[in-house]
Amino acid sequence: MKKAKSMGTFLYVGVWEDDIVNYFKGSNYPLLSLHERVLMVFACRYIDDIIIGTSYNITSDMIKSLNIQKVVHAKTNEM
Repeated sequence: MKKAKSMGTFLYVGVWEDDIVNYFKGSNYPLLSLHERVLMVFACRYIDDIIIGTSYNITSDMIKSLNIQKVVHAKTNEM
């Protein structure tokens, strides 16, 4: 999050709905509810705002409406 924040002045973080996490990670996931995950993300000092229940794909409408200049995505081997 610190590296993502250093790339701009305002950092949005999207938190997926439970069914999206379940689809990609398996039936035992997510371990925490959407509410719990949002609270954990808000605890990070680098994050300015959260998009709760965001879709898997980032749309051009979302980019325009939030005036997003750069999209940063953390890639893992699990997805």
